Amino acid sequence: MIRFLKHIFLILFIFNLSAVNAQNGTVSTTHKVVEGETIYSISRRYGLTKDELKNANPGIIDSNYGVKAGNVINIPAKRTINNRRNNNSINIGVMLPLNNNSAEGRDMVEYYRGILMACNELKKEHYNINVHAWDVSKHADLEAVLKEQGASNCNIIFGPYYSHQIPRLGTFASTHNIRLAIPLAHAGNEILNNSHVFTLSEFNPIFEETACKKLFGLFGKTNPIIVDCNDSEHPKGDFTSTARNFFDHEDIKYSITNINSDDKKFTKAFRKNRQNIVILNSAGMKAFDKAVTRIKAVKKRNPELKISMMGYHEWFTFEKYRTADFAVCDVYIPTYFYYNSQSTATRKIESDYYRWFKSKMLPTTPKYALMGYDHAMYFIRGVNHYGSNFNGAKHQNVTNYVQMPMYFEKASPEGGYRNAAFMFIHYKNDQSIESIAY
Repeated sequence: MIRFLKHIFLILFIFNLSAVNAQNGTVSTTHKVVEGETIYSISRRYGLTKDELKNANPGIIDSNYGVKAGNVINIPAKRTINNRRNNNSINIGVMLPLNNNSAEGRDMVEYYRGILMACNELKKEHYNINVHAWDVSKHADLEAVLKEQGASNCNIIFGPYYSHQIPRLGTFASTHNIRLAIPLAHAGNEILNNSHVFTLSEFNPIFEETACKKLFGLFGKTNPIIVDCNDSEHPKGDFTSTARNFFDHEDIKYSITNINSDDKKFTKAFRKNRQNIVILNSAGMKAFDKAVTRIKAVKKRNPELKISMMGYHEWFTFEKYRTADFAVCDVYIPTYFYYNSQSTATRKIESDYYRWFKSKMLPTTPKYALMGYDHAMYFIRGVNHYGSNFNGAKHQNVTNYVQMPMYFEKASPEGGYRNAAFMFIHYKNDQSIESIAY
């Protein structure tokens, strides 16, 4: 079994992380803010969350986490560190397709690189981390992988990519008391029966119902409009079916129309004195463009109408080409992640990625390196601070995110945990973008 890709192995010397003894806390200190620093960059430097830094500096750090160059801020003492296993080391396993033979292999190589970059940052805070990685392709001999040295001693395993590998890997994680962090795959019944399973970005009916509940909670009286786009390439019938069940359960009246209906029939679906929320049964760009044309015509004839649109995370793939149209339609996209290319933290990681790996991140949505970075930061910090008590609950979050916020809730009393962090990316009419987090 090939443990590491050759080109990744060459840079692993960077990640020989030195050990640190458990400590009961450090003396508080101060930090003078210099030009270009943000609360995010300062909190990362000292291993704190933004809220910890803000709470230690009332009157200096404002409600929007703003701080000015020249400010002297207090750096609170760190919390007790509780490492596990092997003389205070944390052992990470990566069981994903790590190869250049497939699209998923290349995506997961980038994800793995993000994990390594997170480990390098944590090294600066004196974390002791051992990383073991296996190329677990679709038809890999999983039993052979699990027998390899280091597998059973992991604190956290990131994987698998393929859903059919989850039951066996879940049993292995349960037997050896390992947290199994599943980046993308659908966990099926395993999430309901195995308390060692964590799903990180699983779009499912629960997510869809939550999206409807949260969005319609933002408004008063609403008029949902489900638009049939006649699109078999990018169907979202499951989502609109979940939405209709939600509307029926909440006794919310809704309209149904077709993207090709004549102007009179299409306009009839909209109502005055209510917030009209358009939901397409397609995630395709062509369907979106056609819907925008229809909505603009309706607004031109009826400028008093209030119209918003619920979108899909697939729309992020054409966001930069359609941002103005998103604003016109007051689009809300429910999602677990958002790639903010203007973020200082994002730019820093992208720059480091290019410097270390001599290539840019893949043009994917989400960015897999940023996803791996966020996942590693969250779980390694969590295990480091809370040891065997770490379950990802909201109050246990001890890190900031670049692309994906996280906290976890139980899927069932005896089961695993789902990422419950949720946000809307809202493209406002004034062409500004806001994140509404829950």
